[in-house]
Amino acid sequence: MNRNYFRYIISVATLLLIGLIITQVSWVRKAYQLEQNQFSYEVNQVLLTTLDHLQKADGDSSIILNPVVQKKPNFFVVKTHYVSDPYLIQSLLKMEFEQSSIHEDFIFNIYDCFSDSVVYCKNIIYDKIENPDHVPHLNWNKEQGHYFSIFFPGHSNGLFYQMEFWIYSSIILIVIIGFFGFMIQQLLKQRRVNEMKTDFINNMTHEFKTPLSTIAIAAEALDKSNITEKPERIKRYVQIIKSENTRLQGQVERILQAATIEKEKVNIKEHPIDVHQLLFKITEVFKVNIESKKGKIHMDLKAENHTILGDDEHLKNIFSNLLDNAIKYSPDELDVSVTTKNTNGKIEITFTDKGLGIAPENQPHIFEKFYRVSTGNIHDVKGFGIGLNYVHLLVRKHEGTISLKSKLGKGSSFTLTFKSI
Repeated sequence: MNRNYFRYIISVATLLLIGLIITQVSWVRKAYQLEQNQFSYEVNQVLLTTLDHLQKADGDSSIILNPVVQKKPNFFVVKTHYVSDPYLIQSLLKMEFEQSSIHEDFIFNIYDCFSDSVVYCKNIIYDKIENPDHVPHLNWNKEQGHYFSIFFPGHSNGLFYQMEFWIYSSIILIVIIGFFGFMIQQLLKQRRVNEMKTDFINNMTHEFKTPLSTIAIAAEALDKSNITEKPERIKRYVQIIKSENTRLQGQVERILQAATIEKEKVNIKEHPIDVHQLLFKITEVFKVNIESKKGKIHMDLKAENHTILGDDEHLKNIFSNLLDNAIKYSPDELDVSVTTKNTNGKIEITFTDKGLGIAPENQPHIFEKFYRVSTGNIHDVKGFGIGLNYVHLLVRKHEGTISLKSKLGKGSSFTLTFKSI
């Protein structure tokens, strides 16, 4: 699938989802406001009806302007001329709320209008029957103004219960968005893997093409009729064929090793290994290559306890891969150092170079199979993108860890940590 087309599809799908989210949020807000307005209206009607009953019971025919004031979404204040029987008000309120299908507990307060102090407070539970003998009778001057209030402490929860449809639809939408995000992530990951596999095939073709061409040229030269008269050339061409064949075998072996370890078929034969001794052996092999390029390799082995349990052959491959990378990615200044130290009962082995370095955006992916930092079609640094993946998997097989510190243009440091014995 074309990269731009893929991005276009994702962009359109994302915009549609954003539009759906905005629409859902808008509808939920409207539904919430509608429910709140409906609740306020019904409570206002109940309080007006209750006040009307109270005035009739008291023989009061006066008109009170704006008797009900809503202070908050769940807090209402009712002005009245006289309050003497809290039980009567409670009973009327419960009856009217029941008829209006408002089944919420509320706190009922009566105030002295002069001091604004609460003279009576009761938590009313709508399904609990109140004993009138337990409710005091208030005696005060009728000409004094009084008022009472209603507060619904659980109103928000009750409102959400009434919006179950919108809540469930929002949850479903969130799940869909999460699933969409997961699918996009998997598609991008799969696309990246496919691109890395394509790069791997291109690199492999390039890496195999050179030795195969060399072998073909050497074989063609050996096939000439007059070659028997030049034994030194025969020997030279045979050496070329052997060298390129060994190179091909090494490349195939690396690919097979990566495939084998991925399938968990690698057996680690653990036995005590002197890390320092193994490092000296491996660096001696690489010294010739480094010195031929006028480079330097420094050894700073400070670990006092440098014995670990591991597989000699696999550890040799781990160290060789890291040293090989340090050489390959140091085109200008070939300066490699190998250091060891003990930390918290473990040994840390660090391979440092002053080469190309790795950009921050590439660092999280360097241990992935087939991953190589993109250089377009330039094959100046040879490889398949499986070396560090192989190293990472083998280090984990040894119950160790590997970490990277790198700065673009300054070089890289790979640190291996194993448990000492």
